Amino acid sequence: MPLGEVIELRSYRTRSLRDGVPTLTRAFNVEGLTPDVALQVPNIPGYRDPHPDDPTIVARDISAAPRGAGSLVQVTYVPTPYVGYNGPGVNTFEEGFIGKDASFDYEDVELPLFRVVDYVYSENGTATEKAVFEAVDTVVPFRKRVPYHRISLGITFPDAPTLQDVLGLTDLVLSQVDKLHVLPDGKEYVFACEGIDQGSKVTDFNITYRWTRDPGVPNELESSFGPSAGPNLRFLESTVYPVFDSNFLIPPYKGLRIDGNRDPEQPPTVTFFDRYKREPNGWQNLPGIA
Repeated sequence: MPLGEVIELRSYRTRSLRDGVPTLTRAFNVEGLTPDVALQVPNIPGYRDPHPDDPTIVARDISAAPRGAGSLVQVTYVPTPYVGYNGPGVNTFEEGFIGKDASFDYEDVELPLFRVVDYVYSENGTATEKAVFEAVDTVVPFRKRVPYHRISLGITFPDAPTLQDVLGLTDLVLSQVDKLHVLPDGKEYVFACEGIDQGSKVTDFNITYRWTRDPGVPNELESSFGPSAGPNLRFLESTVYPVFDSNFLIPPYKGLRIDGNRDPEQPPTVTFFDRYKREPNGWQNLPGIA
């Protein structure tokens, strides 16, 4: 692609609700330019430029980061009244404060593949042919949208906290990181903490929690697959795909490992494993929740 060419990445378009403010996001690939230069390209939206689908929504935040040989520019749009105006001041460290953010991230998943090839070798001067399983160097990329809930809570200690108080607060949070919780909507989410900050008062703290839901990698190829190549393996022409079942290639919250067999004439071994421990009610033990 030509240097400086701008292409909108439609898969990055999202619509979310952040602290009650409708927010739209667009992203652009700028070929061959560094982030600081990419922001100056004429075809990149500027501050307060209207969204192409809704002129009442305008650009507020514009950021750029390296992406391959070029840069990824992301632009967020909000209703006009929220641009250049933050509204009345809110003490995010005050006891009882709750900030809400529901949106999407992206996660790239690579499916390891094998292929059946004919291998010819010489045995006692006689050419012999046999079919063997061979790992494929290239992998199938899959980009999945990963929805999340991000909650900020204000916590106030009755007195100036000691080091032990702060460490105890941190330990309670860390004990739940990377665990699967079942939130009141009845769905499983993996928990993480984005940080703990102290306010202007030594007794005031703000904690940001994040719960992310894994939709898994759906099996969109079920109707195209051929016969089984082995346990959890299906043929698509001569290529062998790992398949959990008719619904998922990789189910939610599972990891995948596929290993070649010692005997190359035998199919590889597919292993699905749990990526996280489950503690359904663990979220109820987090500081500020009760």
